[in-house]
Amino acid sequence: AKSWGNLCFKHFKEGELDAAEAACYQGLLENLGSGDDNARGALLYSMGRVEEARGRGGRARLYYERSLKLRPGNAAVQKRLSAL
Repeated sequence: AKSWGNLCFKHFKEGELDAAEAACYQGLLENLGSGDDNARGALLYSMGRVEEARGRGGRARLYYERSLKLRPGNAAVQKRLSAL
């Protein structure tokens, strides 16, 4: 899942939002049942960034909140959430 997360964020930084979303979803699917909350939280954060870039603040908020549940106190996620 971590490699999918890296690919997701790479696509996001390049402005390729559809490709970023697809990579994040694939990573989330591979992460199911793994117990790797950190990787799942990072993928959810990236999905939030994608949604925020699309102007979907409500959806971004949901992803950020889910990410924070898995990685409490994460400063980057909290900063994005607070900015919404």
